Amino acid sequence: MTENPVLKKLDEFGEAVLDMREDSRKQFEQLRERLELVESKGERPRGTDGGGTSDEREHKSKFLAWIRRPNDHQTKHILGEAQAAMEKKAVIEAVNASGGFAVPTLIAANIERRVTTLNPFRKLVEVVSVGSSDFKRLISKNSASSGWAAESGTRSETTTSDLVSAKPTFGVLYSYPKASEESLQDIFFNVQRWLEEETADGFAAAEAQAIWNGNGSARPSGLKNTTPTSADDNASPERAATALEYIATGSSPISSAPNGDDLIELMYTVKTGYLAGDGVAWVMNRATARGIRALKDTTGNYLWERSLQAGQPEMLLGFPVFLTDVIDTIATNAFPVAFGNFRRGYILADHAAAGLRITVDEVTAPGFTKFYIRKRVGGIVTNNEAIKLLKCAAS
Repeated sequence: MTENPVLKKLDEFGEAVLDMREDSRKQFEQLRERLELVESKGERPRGTDGGGTSDEREHKSKFLAWIRRPNDHQTKHILGEAQAAMEKKAVIEAVNASGGFAVPTLIAANIERRVTTLNPFRKLVEVVSVGSSDFKRLISKNSASSGWAAESGTRSETTTSDLVSAKPTFGVLYSYPKASEESLQDIFFNVQRWLEEETADGFAAAEAQAIWNGNGSARPSGLKNTTPTSADDNASPERAATALEYIATGSSPISSAPNGDDLIELMYTVKTGYLAGDGVAWVMNRATARGIRALKDTTGNYLWERSLQAGQPEMLLGFPVFLTDVIDTIATNAFPVAFGNFRRGYILADHAAAGLRITVDEVTAPGFTKFYIRKRVGGIVTNNEAIKLLKCAAS
């Protein structure tokens, strides 16, 4: 049977089309790989080579490729293999299938640095990494006594420190940023910077709020969780282990700022032993700080000292000042100023075993991709003598 020349030409044309399609696919994949390489370099902090080990940089690159195309099975599979390799090398903690992906170490470190910048409490309190929510810390509340004796004299038994067990309460700290599909696919959109800033900003605000007044229910127990009291450090019966002492302002309510006498009284209420080392500071919001900055001593000198070095906090009565919007605004019965040794008085626990994880949501907001990023964090007052609060007088 003679072959139909028309059908033969059609077959040859079809094969040529298939060949062209395969060539185009390969060229497209090569172009995409090159663009991802350029993108990953462009998303590194300026003036650095990206930092980290080669494995960490490769993990980050594959993670960012997945972030841009989270519904692409190939990028998800590649990231899954990279994460499995990192887990096998114990570079990151293992994450089960329902727990999403682990955020790369290089990105998680940037997020933590930004949170520390935005949340002053994280600079001041003791921050520890723990492997379990059952973590407890034994705190020596009082100094052990000592004595003197002659070389051949008798030695009387001395008293020992009181040990208090502090167990942080934990909760899931999360951020839920979203971006349009068009943004994620735009090569000029710095997805790493966006993800780090959105996550860190949300974490910092929620974390600071919890450290100040968290109720201990699925979150840290804050400095004000146990109602502050006027009972001093030598009161009998003693204050509850997590109850801070407050110093009340003068008999008249204040409208703009405490006076210098109130601040001096608060400062000298903290025992001398707590006033050395890191973590000693004043903490207040910007509105309160604005009023305190205008206070002067009897010779006309401001109590508030401007910082003479970039990046260093300003000083009030010889101690650094940190500002955060979560501290009470001046009002009747409010607590607008905190002072003391926050490192000795409060512990913030990062659950290292759980790590920083991310899950994608492409359903609840059509046209947008939402990223559910979370970690477990706990906290509690560890020494109620180390931190004092200033309380506004009642009207």
